[in-house]
Amino acid sequence: MTSAQPSGTQPPGEAAVLDRDAAVEAIGHLLDVGRYDDARGRAAALLGQHPDDGHVLCLLARALLGVGDAAAALQAAQRAVAVSPDDEWGHRLVSVAFDRLGRPQLARDAARRATALAPNLWQGWVQLADTAQDVAWGEQEAVHAATQAIRLAPQEPSPHIAYGRIFMRTNPAHARFAFEEALRRDPGNAAARNNLAVLDLRTSRFRKAGEGLIRAAAADPRNTVAQHNLRLAVYAIVGRACLAVVVFTLVLARPLLVLGDATGRLPVPFTIIWIVGEAVGLGFLGWWLRRLTPPLRRHLWYLIGRDPMLRVLVASLAVVGLLGTVGVLAWGPVGLASRILTVLVVVAVRVLTGIASRRLRRGHAG
Repeated sequence: MTSAQPSGTQPPGEAAVLDRDAAVEAIGHLLDVGRYDDARGRAAALLGQHPDDGHVLCLLARALLGVGDAAAALQAAQRAVAVSPDDEWGHRLVSVAFDRLGRPQLARDAARRATALAPNLWQGWVQLADTAQDVAWGEQEAVHAATQAIRLAPQEPSPHIAYGRIFMRTNPAHARFAFEEALRRDPGNAAARNNLAVLDLRTSRFRKAGEGLIRAAAADPRNTVAQHNLRLAVYAIVGRACLAVVVFTLVLARPLLVLGDATGRLPVPFTIIWIVGEAVGLGFLGWWLRRLTPPLRRHLWYLIGRDPMLRVLVASLAVVGLLGTVGVLAWGPVGLASRILTVLVVVAVRVLTGIASRRLRRGHAG
């Protein structure tokens, strides 16, 4: 006589399926809230029990992308493709990993396979739009892919963002409209805010760009793109301020040489120009900061506190302001020393901002 199954329990096979499904759901939740380290650990543990589970491999690849390990993510995604070649998600993750690794053609090819397998899923078309535009002569394919994504999911912000990115350099007005469409669907979307701010930065609208980048960074603190672009914006602003001081100093050198006494008191008009210029700059900065909401101001200080270069630049500008004021008001050795130090600090800051900007542009894609 066969013993009966205890009441209220499932057969072992069914319980294992339930455990696997519950674990997959838990990992998906961790990914959704940005807890990529925890998701990676759980996915790796689950993969030990289900080594040929393509979906679990995809979860692991997504977690690895979240922690910034694109090479390991590529391996996991390629394993997922090997065990589930007809699942578009694996191909799409391969595309994302290749894109992060700076292999645009391979990323484009993988995205093509994803759209061929699931032509009615908008996510694959967005990935194809993002990768095709980075390949030579790929703009037409990128536009087609983004258009397909918008047709399939007009209510989603990502297709509009993908469409806008294609035109950021060639048609800024077109790109701006697309990003604004994305914000109409998701007012807090960090990517759309970031890209709008980049457009403002390229047209030297620094106040608007800075505000947009702070909002984008605050909307998604895990996304480093907005923080990267905010640094570029600060470097650009500081660089222009330094250039203005250098020009002012060169203009100032002429009357000093004519007077024949570099340690003498500066002509009154130059003293007034410096003090008024400094007051206007500080007033504008104070007005701009007051326009930010308290949370955005706190986030700005948080970003400055975390970035050594930004801390150095802020401190250097304060030193320039102090030394410059002493230099235009004082005379004798003190005045001369202050003016010389002001110029030296300005030149050093200008060089630092140039080096930092070039490193940021080389070291960050997109």
